[in-house]
Amino acid sequence: MSAANKKYYLSALIVCILSACATVTHEQADIYLQRQLLAMQLEAEEQYADALIQWKIAKTISPQQALVDAEVRRLSQLISQKTALLTAQAKKLTPAANSNSLKTICLKILALEPDNQFAMQQLRNIEFKTGLSAAEKKTAKMNENIKLSQTQQQLQKAQADYNQQSQNLLKQKNFSALLQLSQDYLLTTPKNTEAQQHQLHALLKLAEVHQLRGENEQAIGYLEQAYKLQPTSGVSDQLSQLKQQVSNHYFVQANKVLKSDIDKAVEYLQSSVAFDHNNQSATKLLFQAKRIQQNLRQIKATN
Repeated sequence: MSAANKKYYLSALIVCILSACATVTHEQADIYLQRQLLAMQLEAEEQYADALIQWKIAKTISPQQALVDAEVRRLSQLISQKTALLTAQAKKLTPAANSNSLKTICLKILALEPDNQFAMQQLRNIEFKTGLSAAEKKTAKMNENIKLSQTQQQLQKAQADYNQQSQNLLKQKNFSALLQLSQDYLLTTPKNTEAQQHQLHALLKLAEVHQLRGENEQAIGYLEQAYKLQPTSGVSDQLSQLKQQVSNHYFVQANKVLKSDIDKAVEYLQSSVAFDHNNQSATKLLFQAKRIQQNLRQIKATN
């Protein structure tokens, strides 16, 4: 309804109201007029349910007023139409679980029909789902905290067990077992500095033990692992010294069998060069030994 039409409608309605007031007492007429004017104001503000209430109150003052009956019917029909439209919109949203939009529509329905069962049920459903979602989130958070607590307890227990076992192995000087223990523990806690130190200590001690036994190649293997963990100059110098010793050892062995077993001599010389690439004597002799080996094989092949 346009503003001009609405103004005309209100003016005509007021004239009808004033003429109707002639049939009631002066006091009733005042109340009657107040209710009808308030009803029209509320309708203009789109507060249809409240406007309908005011018309119904006005009707109790003068039940024979045909004008009031017409307004009650008109507003009731308007409210029913708007409610039906909003209900259809709400039903389309229900499967999609769009709770915010659905809640807004249901509140509009209740503004039109405060006792609308459909809207009230939908709001109850939304409240239930919201509460359920909050409860699920709370339960998930509690489970997460429990799991985190259990994990921390397991880590603390593993740390305590490792500390006890490593200390016992250190006292027993069982470096092989200490190395295995620290390596296994570092698989689950790779940043544990204590286990890293134990691993390095065990490698250096095992290298020392094998070196004292004359097992220099095994010692070199442990020192190379230690150098990867902590590349210090001390370990590097020790490695170079041991490799030179092993290289010289194989060079000496090669010279012993050079005239009697050329294949074995080549094998020794290859090992010598592998341990120390800077061993010029071994490199030169290996070249000569390979030529001799090749010549001997050619001679055997022609015979």
